[in-house]
Amino acid sequence: MKPICIDANVFIASTKGDEKYSSDCRRVIQAVADGKFHLIEPTICLTEVIRNISRYLGMEAGKTQENNLWRMVSI
Repeated sequence: MKPICIDANVFIASTKGDEKYSSDCRRVIQAVADGKFHLIEPTICLTEVIRNISRYLGMEAGKTQENNLWRMVSI
C-alpha cells in the first residue's frame, strides 16, 4: 500500500460537497477508505479539518468527520 499525505482542504471540500473539486476530492478520500493508500497526516491537519467542518456544517458533522479520520489515518 502506497503512503499518501492529503491537504486538509481535500477533506473539507469532500465533506462540504459544494466546491468545484468536491467530487474529485471524494474520489481521493474513497480510495484511502478502500485501502488503496496508507494515509499519513500531521495532527495539525486533523485539527484544521475538524474545526472547519464543524464551522461550516455544525458540530455533529465535525464529530462524524473526526471519527472517520481516526479510522483512516496514521499520525
